Formats: sequence, C-alpha cells, structure tokens
Amino acid sequence: MKCLVLRAFEYSLDGINVFSAATGDIVDIPDALVPGLSAECFVSEPKNASTPDPRPPPAAKMMPPLENKAPKVPRNTTATGNAPKSK
Repeated sequence: MKCLVLRAFEYSLDGINVFSAATGDIVDIPDALVPGLSAECFVSEPKNASTPDPRPPPAAKMMPPLENKAPKVPRNTTATGNAPKSK
C-alpha cells in the first residue's frame, strides 16, 4: 500500500534488506504493517501521490521535555564545599 511517511523510520520487506523512509516520502509498505505504523503516526494514506502532507505528527505522541534533576548547589561556597563565614 502506498503511504505518506510522517516520521522517518527504517523497515524491511524481506527481513534482510533495510530501507529508510524519510519524512514526506511516499513509500510502498506491506499491507500487514500499515495499521501499526499508522497507529503510531509513522504513516498515513496520501491525499495525492504528488503532494505530501506537510503537517508534523501530533504533538501528543512526542516525549515531554526532560526535567533537570541535578541537585542545587549554593553559589557562595569554596572548593571544599564550606560556606563563607558571615560578618
């Protein structure tokens, strides 16, 4: 089945040779793989084979930004970790 690639991925038709599908390409994917790739927003049915869909995949499927979990260190410390004496 001809599909429009929404997110780049690699696939194999015979289990040996690997093909790369780039965003915006229209590729021929085996019918058995289309439901899974479509559910994960990797492919969609092309509206027209000559005009790929320019929209990015839905944001809900993307990972949230990573949170900085590094411990906070006071700015006024010496190399040994001791705070300066107050006046």
